[in-house]
Amino acid sequence: MVLAAAFRRNRDEEQARHHYTAAIRLGQPLAALAGAEMQWALGQTVEAYAWSYAYLDLFAPDPDALETMNRGIRAVRILQQSKDGLNQQQRIRAGRLAAELANSWRLDGPARGAEPAPRPTTRINPSFPAQLAASRQPGWALVMVQIDSRGRVNDVLALEASHDSLATEMVRALREWVFEPPEPGSGNARWFTQAVEFSLDLSDKALREERQARSGAMDADGWIAFDARNGHIAFDVMVNDTPAVAILDTGADTTTISRGLARRAGIGVGRANGMRMSGVFGEQVIPLSDDFQLSFAGLSVPLQDLPIAPGQGFDLVLGRQLFEFSVVQIDYPNRRIRFLDPAAVDFKGNLKVRKTRTGAPLVQAQVDGKKAWMLFDTGNAGDSLFTRTFVARRDLERFKIDENGTSTGGGAIQSGHLTALRIPKFQLGPFPFQGLRASYIATENQGLDARASGTGSRARSARTEFDGIVGYEVLRNFLVTMDLKRNRIHLHLP
Repeated sequence: MVLAAAFRRNRDEEQARHHYTAAIRLGQPLAALAGAEMQWALGQTVEAYAWSYAYLDLFAPDPDALETMNRGIRAVRILQQSKDGLNQQQRIRAGRLAAELANSWRLDGPARGAEPAPRPTTRINPSFPAQLAASRQPGWALVMVQIDSRGRVNDVLALEASHDSLATEMVRALREWVFEPPEPGSGNARWFTQAVEFSLDLSDKALREERQARSGAMDADGWIAFDARNGHIAFDVMVNDTPAVAILDTGADTTTISRGLARRAGIGVGRANGMRMSGVFGEQVIPLSDDFQLSFAGLSVPLQDLPIAPGQGFDLVLGRQLFEFSVVQIDYPNRRIRFLDPAAVDFKGNLKVRKTRTGAPLVQAQVDGKKAWMLFDTGNAGDSLFTRTFVARRDLERFKIDENGTSTGGGAIQSGHLTALRIPKFQLGPFPFQGLRASYIATENQGLDARASGTGSRARSARTEFDGIVGYEVLRNFLVTMDLKRNRIHLHLP
């Protein structure tokens, strides 16, 4: 593991993979997880999926229990995220690679060559970084520790970690640890590796009470802090007294919950028939929930018959209904949001707004000097997205970045191939943008142009009612005030 970490730091990924494999064969499971992290960081989605899958196959044989286990939670996160970025052929290739890796890693006998680390006699628990705690992201850290002849720590060096902040906390805590003294004659000091996996055990009473106290908590002006991870508006809520993370999505027709949250919060499947849900990249029929309670910002709302979506990156996606009953302000630069009484707030919008047949908000923009109607989508975490029809009609392919501009993007249901563009002139309301990065889905029979009608879709028919989607890369600059019931949206540069 030490050699693998050194080669990774020197950006020699091939040698790092070789030494990760050697460490796995010596009985060090963390090497497989570190390898998955490296592939994910390099953008090698097929390899990240294969390494994380093989890790779980060999070292965490009960996937259904991983939400309450330390080992493997981070691997599940990598597996889910990488899977969302693979098409069908890539998934087949990744599955074959995972099987090959698992077979090559599998030991015929007990672990070899892994000398046990000294047992700690005094342990100071590392603090879980606040930002990761707020988002419930698990992680791990591997460090090298040097102890003296009495077992006291002389030095600590961070080797690898899923997050830099975890490595920092691990180093800080380990300086206070005391270990069993080395065997006599082993020298005045000894180096060894120490690994710790971090997670938030939601069954822990103190943690549950802490999260319940701050879930959706407002300041004196009514603002609720949110986490802009991955471009989403994510904040804490409670579901049936269970902590959860929700995102706001003006592009979603309905609120959805994840299978993981349904399990944690005891939400069963209701008696209603399943719902056909569509995303930008695909559609499928999924079950509907029975009744449950959602609480945040001093509100408690009973809900039922909501889709229980597979592969959802968050516990809840709060759809457009929430925006119909209040004036919503999203302060992207300061990462805060508040919900205001429409009767107490009056403002003029500075965008032209209209709605689709299903009530989705559209705003008028100028793309390369020509008018375009864009879905105003707080759930779109990436580049602005155009339909293939619009790209062809306006000859926007001439702004394609290059062959390396083709990438893979994920939707709520499936994934598809994106082709990147750099639009020289783009304007939203009074605000011009130079060199806007945008994309369109180049895959045939996928994307905005091909979607069939269905609840939950950002595109309700075979011929979409809009030319594209504007999302986080544009909105992150603004304080956004929305009254969707009265078709008013105002952008302000703080």
